[in-house]
Amino acid sequence: MVKFRLPETLEGWPWPRRINPHYEEVKAESAAWFRSFNAFSTKAQRAFDLCDFSLLASLAYPTLSKEHLRTSCDMMNLFFVFDEYTDIRGPDEVEQLANVVMDALRNPEKERPAGECVVGEVARQFWHLGVQTASKTSQTRFLEVFDRYTKAVVDQARDRSAARMRTIEEYFEIRRLTIGTDPSYVPIEFAMDLPAEVYHHPTITALSLDVTDIILIDNDLCSYNKEQAAGDDLHNIRGDLSGRVGELGPGERLLELRERALLWTGGSGYTAAPNGRAHAESCCIVDY
Repeated sequence: MVKFRLPETLEGWPWPRRINPHYEEVKAESAAWFRSFNAFSTKAQRAFDLCDFSLLASLAYPTLSKEHLRTSCDMMNLFFVFDEYTDIRGPDEVEQLANVVMDALRNPEKERPAGECVVGEVARQFWHLGVQTASKTSQTRFLEVFDRYTKAVVDQARDRSAARMRTIEEYFEIRRLTIGTDPSYVPIEFAMDLPAEVYHHPTITALSLDVTDIILIDNDLCSYNKEQAAGDDLHNIRGDLSGRVGELGPGERLLELRERALLWTGGSGYTAAPNGRAHAESCCIVDY
């Protein structure tokens, strides 16, 4: 039996939470909008409501205006429904659905075909509202990165169909796209006309990559049980580790990234272990 020591990843996190003051109002609006599509069964919708993706958006974007927060909450709903619909389909179907979503985003004024999967109309209505208040540069950026995200989800479906186990580095290459952080960074600039030289500045690029890795590792640690129960644990850092014991573990990688994040802001947090690696005091053990 192989044991992995996983850190309590929020232990000692130095920054307090902030929540958008429009949370309650916008949550009600976005939830009512999404329920109108009847995209899930009653049981699945109850589980969806418990996730409270509007809370996630309100914590992620505490300073956005009410209008931009609404677009962000709707975006989280789109992420979830696209993820749920693609997780159970083969690569050809996933590619078709990705094309539907991107066509809807590129043409939010165009009526969707009768009989099309509901995800297309969710995407269309989401972006039809979004383009009314988002800056032109952020609109362009969003379409670019969401297209990369959907293409990566298709690659994930191909991996799943072929039972492909990637190396840790190969896994990070695709997971940095399927986690959806690149589209999730865009709402921060909805009110800005941010030039490309700022967006692609090496410092911004490096910081964004570190934050993406922190989020994807935390997400994988939390979602592993659901994914292994559904037979989809190859697209999870813990699933990969179970077959690749000699490579760098998620706890070590995460704490290394957390130290770098603290350095970006001039903070300090985790103490140094005798071998020079960062560590948290509180950990849990996972058996394989």
